[in-house]
Amino acid sequence: MTTLEELSEQIELLSISPEKIKLLEEAIKLTDQKGDDKQGCKLRMDLVECATFQDEPALSLTAFKWVAKKYDQHGADIVDLFGFHWAYKWVAGNITECPMISIEEVSPLLEDMKQKYQAQAFSLRPYYFYRYKLAKSSGNSEDVDTFFALWQQAEIDQMCCDACEPRHLATHYAQLGEYQKAIDTAQVILDKRLICNMVPHSTYATLLMPLYHLGDIDTAIRHQQTGYRMIKNNDEFLGDVGLHIAFLAHTDLETAGTILESKLASYLEAKDLAMQYHFIRSILVFFEKAADSEMIFYLPENFPLFASQVCCNQLQAWFIAEAKRIATLFDARNGNTYITDRDFPVAQ
Repeated sequence: MTTLEELSEQIELLSISPEKIKLLEEAIKLTDQKGDDKQGCKLRMDLVECATFQDEPALSLTAFKWVAKKYDQHGADIVDLFGFHWAYKWVAGNITECPMISIEEVSPLLEDMKQKYQAQAFSLRPYYFYRYKLAKSSGNSEDVDTFFALWQQAEIDQMCCDACEPRHLATHYAQLGEYQKAIDTAQVILDKRLICNMVPHSTYATLLMPLYHLGDIDTAIRHQQTGYRMIKNNDEFLGDVGLHIAFLAHTDLETAGTILESKLASYLEAKDLAMQYHFIRSILVFFEKAADSEMIFYLPENFPLFASQVCCNQLQAWFIAEAKRIATLFDARNGNTYITDRDFPVAQ
């Protein structure tokens, strides 16, 4: 039988992966048997990080709630204070865009985050941002406006990522069609060379369509080439790949199709339903542009379409059905039909 010490040594050698999650779960069981709450918190915080970046929101939420309960009982003596409060953002980011986590589970976590941040005099800017994200995904336009304003008014402090703040704001403007604002906001990232796990990788993708719509095609092409090199081998950026495909649908249809074909297996392997949905919404632009083409797509062996190759219209129909399936899951969580009505309106 593997001892806790042996498991800990193995865990230290591993990067974030399903294998590390498995070993952490084994170590947590042994630690709980010993009644060592401090070590249990440490291991679960490691599990929260791994589960977050392996798209396991339910696992991340369960582990974090256990730690939060122990924090309520024992205070800062049992956790790393900064790391604990920062992890609220990881968990909130995962569960606000996961249709399999109910609103009844999301809202208490966000309110607990608010109370914990206030108790430590941290800015509520991250809390307001995730409230904005939740409102946006559930179609509550009044709350979107309210929490967007509060997010922008709140102070930026150590609980905020200097790179992610302009990234999120640029995405907001791009989705509203306020293209120059999106470009101006994101340019700060490139000018100051701000970096984090998602930046500047996602930044290039966000800028593509704003630049295209404003006629700066040369800059958009440079950003597409630079940005795609950064993400093409990392499936965490599947949603951003969709934005690259959407842009290339306007400028280089053949390359757009080649990239789409290369990412079919990645789509099937993805566990993040929101990312899959964003990917589909973007690539539908490609299918519109390629409607009259004679493109053939060679499918991975495990692709649900029972053929080795399909035409563009067949693949489009499959992705539309997929999008409707995911939209239904979000609507069920939200208790409305907002996503379906927005993206698949029924002709009157």
